[in-house]
Amino acid sequence: MKAFFRGFGQGVGQFGELLVVLFNSLLLTLIYFLGVGPTSIIMKFRGKTFLEKKTRKASYWKTSPSVVNEEEEAYRMF
Repeated sequence: MKAFFRGFGQGVGQFGELLVVLFNSLLLTLIYFLGVGPTSIIMKFRGKTFLEKKTRKASYWKTSPSVVNEEEEAYRMF
């Protein structure tokens, strides 16, 4: 009797893992084709890029306008 329930539990566990794989694959595919794909197409038509790939700069460092350059003011922060 114990062997039956042990085998039944393993079978149910494997079935659950199969369902998880199927549903996750289905949901991720739907999200991509209904959300990410159309957004990408619309942004290409508008000419919007989310990554700054077209600029060739000597450095990609962006300075913040609130950067304190004076050493004395930097010590006053603490």
